[in-house]
Amino acid sequence: MIDQSSSSDSTSSDLADRVHVRDVVNRALASLPERQAAALVAKYVEGYTTDELASRIESSPEAVESLLVRARASFRSAFNSLIDPPPSPPGRGGERGVPGGGNCG
Repeated sequence: MIDQSSSSDSTSSDLADRVHVRDVVNRALASLPERQAAALVAKYVEGYTTDELASRIESSPEAVESLLVRARASFRSAFNSLIDPPPSPPGRGGERGVPGGGNCG
């Protein structure tokens, strides 16, 4: 039999993770230059093709592709800088009496 309490905990944890990721995505988008953020949203949220986006912003498809390359790189950098670093495993650095820690003598 499946323990429903752990299933509920897992669902709550999954929801919290999704909310956290959505928040980080929104903050990363907000940190981009407006033109880059708008291009990413139009392409990946609204579903515009490169040609449709080019027509919408009165540019060539090649210029849109270049804009998207820069926008994806900027987004990736912003997103990665906003993600919480993984916690250090217990007993790793910074603790007294632990090798690599504050007081090793």
